[in-house]
Amino acid sequence: MSHWVNVTVEINDLDALREAVGVLASRTSGIRLEENVLCRSYNEKQFELVLKLPGKYDVGLKRKLGFDNAWEIEYDDWQNHVSRVLGDGCVDLLTEYGVAKVMKQARAKGLTARRVKGKDGRPEVRVKQRN
Repeated sequence: MSHWVNVTVEINDLDALREAVGVLASRTSGIRLEENVLCRSYNEKQFELVLKLPGKYDVGLKRKLGFDNAWEIEYDDWQNHVSRVLGDGCVDLLTEYGVAKVMKQARAKGLTARRVKGKDGRPEVRVKQRN
């Protein structure tokens, strides 16, 4: 039996996604982003992008219908293989993606941005004008 989960968020910056994957890979070995490979699950599926994870299952990214540069997340979370690595609903991946995207946008606007650990332990981005 399969337990496929679709996370309907819009990922529209592959550079920020790659940066997020790099942060996750620095904390957990075996995480990497690959193109045009099978996503491991109960019933393997082919995806244009696959986030390879340690363990038995991976996360697939597919283009959002009607959009050229937007992606959706899909994965089989049987026995919590994916959520054990990335949190429920891939929250760790989405958090790191958000941090990477905010930092990239701030730099593009000539601002300084730095990553800090929030009081709750989650990452925050501090943005300010350059002196």
